[in-house]
Amino acid sequence: MNDTHYRIVPFPKMRLLVVDAMRAAAHKPMIHGLIEVDVTVPRQRLRAQREKTGAAFSFTAFLIYCLGQALEQEPVVNAYRNWRGQLVLFTDADISTIIETDTPQGKFPQAHVLRRVNRRTLQDIHDEMRAIQQQGFEHIQKMPLRALRLFLALPGFVRLAVYRIIMLRPQWFKQAVGTVGVTAVGMFGTGAGWGISFPLYNLNLVVGGIAQKPAVIDGHIVAREILNLTLSFDHVVIDGAPAARFAAHLKQLIESGFGLPDTAAS
Repeated sequence: MNDTHYRIVPFPKMRLLVVDAMRAAAHKPMIHGLIEVDVTVPRQRLRAQREKTGAAFSFTAFLIYCLGQALEQEPVVNAYRNWRGQLVLFTDADISTIIETDTPQGKFPQAHVLRRVNRRTLQDIHDEMRAIQQQGFEHIQKMPLRALRLFLALPGFVRLAVYRIIMLRPQWFKQAVGTVGVTAVGMFGTGAGWGISFPLYNLNLVVGGIAQKPAVIDGHIVAREILNLTLSFDHVVIDGAPAARFAAHLKQLIESGFGLPDTAAS
């Protein structure tokens, strides 16, 4: 039986970049940690900041800031293996994330690398993310689109070879796409839930949903806001012990509202 209720549309050329990246990184033996983080304190501080000043830091910017601070303490998870089999440990954390911008064709998920996050303030990170959002189509126009189109015109096996060469040279990889990936899937829905990202980076953070759950605080059962986070590590480069220390430190930073103004105390 023929089904005529469908339509055929061109496959977006830019999506080939994602296809190639997934093929190039498919061999990575990743380990995943699905953790729950109590974000009651930071979200209270963000709400208080908005009520007091009329504006607040974005929650994603806050998480990226905490991620940078945790990487400062555990630099071994910001490492890559080069073609010689050596480990390259980067001092700076360059974090790639998706920032949704407005274009004449609608919303566009723009990949953007925030450089040296571990050395920057939360205000600085927030301002850069907002600037990319506000620039929108102007920022996309500045991208080397002609070079990208020429690259995408190459046969698939050639593009894949280029990806693999770059991935074996960590300094090139860092310059091109950063060292850590952050995906905030929780911004597109409500409720609890974890996500698993494809393993382009040796460290990936997927920000899931937030839901209210009961927790025991000082012997009392209270409602808390719980964030689902997924941390994924390349197990060839990152061992379980430093990964666990990193996860614990990141959790502590987020739960304490590190770097957020405590308006109740002021």
